[in-house]
Amino acid sequence: MIRSIGPILIVCLAVTSMHVPALVKQTADLKITDDWTIQITFGGKSASLHVEPPADTVVTGEKHDSLPLFNPNAGGWVKGAQLRGVRAQETTTPGLLDAGSLVFRAGPDVGAETFVKGRDYEADQVWGTMGRLPNGAIKEGQPVYASYRHGLLRLDSVVLTRDGRIELRKGAARASAPLPPEIAQGERRLANIWLPGRVNKLSPDNLFPISESAYPEPRQAGPAAAEKLLPKTLAKLRSGEPLRILAWGDSVTDGGYVPDPSRNRWQEQFVQRLHERFPKAKIELITEAWGGRNTATYLAEPPGSEHNYREKALGAKPDLVVSEFVNDAGLNPEQVEDRYARFLADFQAIGAEWIILTPHYVRPDWMNLNRERDIDDDPRPYVAGLRQFATKHNVALADAARRYGRLWRQGIPYTTLLLNSINHPDARGMKLFADALIELFPVSGAARSEAQPSQAKSIRGEASVEITRKALQGILAGKLDAALLTPALRGRLTSAKVKSLGASLREFGPVKSMKLISAKETGTSATNIIRVLFGDTAFIVTTVVTGDNKLDDLQFLEE
Repeated sequence: MIRSIGPILIVCLAVTSMHVPALVKQTADLKITDDWTIQITFGGKSASLHVEPPADTVVTGEKHDSLPLFNPNAGGWVKGAQLRGVRAQETTTPGLLDAGSLVFRAGPDVGAETFVKGRDYEADQVWGTMGRLPNGAIKEGQPVYASYRHGLLRLDSVVLTRDGRIELRKGAARASAPLPPEIAQGERRLANIWLPGRVNKLSPDNLFPISESAYPEPRQAGPAAAEKLLPKTLAKLRSGEPLRILAWGDSVTDGGYVPDPSRNRWQEQFVQRLHERFPKAKIELITEAWGGRNTATYLAEPPGSEHNYREKALGAKPDLVVSEFVNDAGLNPEQVEDRYARFLADFQAIGAEWIILTPHYVRPDWMNLNRERDIDDDPRPYVAGLRQFATKHNVALADAARRYGRLWRQGIPYTTLLLNSINHPDARGMKLFADALIELFPVSGAARSEAQPSQAKSIRGEASVEITRKALQGILAGKLDAALLTPALRGRLTSAKVKSLGASLREFGPVKSMKLISAKETGTSATNIIRVLFGDTAFIVTTVVTGDNKLDDLQFLEE
């Protein structure tokens, strides 16, 4: 019987992004034994670990030069001034403020005049915002001093050390988008413990054992989706004819909030991937985005306005439109069909092809979720509508929502990717969009019809075994010869990733034997199945090697 142990490298025929995760042979078992203690079992080892309860941060005399009038009708994060201790990117993180602790005074000392809530000021105790009241004692332009307690977000990790011990590493607490603690080379992250603020005790919703090392990229049985749905785009990428891409969306597409947006926005990452895959490509990227708006807003804008749909989207005369509208998430499938059918007709009329991006996951209560685990299936009718529309009308769909839905399997609570704790993904989240987009394109830039029999013949049999042997030896040594890889793979497989991967593989022992089981020609490349013995453990290794004897794919199954 063959069972999957997780991919070593995922660079399959349908893959457009490469992940180099640590090898996952089994999933750790976690059980809560009391409020702040977990019992973890992994690989025949067991450990009882104490999780440090989250501690409140005490803030005294935080000065605000003035308070705006409280606006009860606004969103919680913009009802008034924001307490700095709970501030996220542009917003605040809800639930961090200890509601009973907030005190406003006229000066920094405890003896200063204390203002009265409901008479002098009002506050949104969930979102940590506050404003003065019209007839209160706080005057316009008057400084006030806030004292309060608040929690923070934290992501701890259960780690298997190089000497085989299981220990808990504490993550750095932050008001938004906390990162898990770093681990050393040769160590393995077994699980993450998610502490989203002022948690009273652990529950199963706080435990994130790592069962997948990366998103399971689908293998392409036939031509890539772009061959059928984006033929004009694909032809221009291959020939080097100029290609104009329009990224059209809301604040996520605007992406000005993400660090280094010219590199980290999803559309920038996508175009970079296209250049890697299609060396001849000449791509012009245009971004038309409007934060806080949706497609209905675009359609309602009159001629001459900054974001008029016909002038700014259609008028850009794109060859390819890629749309992202998480702010359309209120639409049901019938509304998607009605509105998006109009867009399809308009794009077809100007000769443009179209990719629809499904949206990322946003804060759980906005998705009718009460957890961040066991959420593979996106519950939003809008997402179901996009999938139905794309299937019905043969429109390319880049399903980023499916990737977000599986983050929990990788030990990642998805809200840790939201810089504003609501709906603004960080660079890691932007990458998931690019991953979904590039999945649509063939892993080799060459057209399938361009395959030459002599090329396919040269990469079959023992030649593939030898290429695989050299690659594995390099990985085990922590130093892989870049000449063995395709340019796209070379650009993404960093030396750090090679070292990490090699440390994981060395746990099984050296390569003792390799035997070719089968080889199949697939266009300009060949797919080979090889049995490899690492120490006493046998693996079925699937490789894809190009016509010029470069490695494109390396995937393992434990036998």
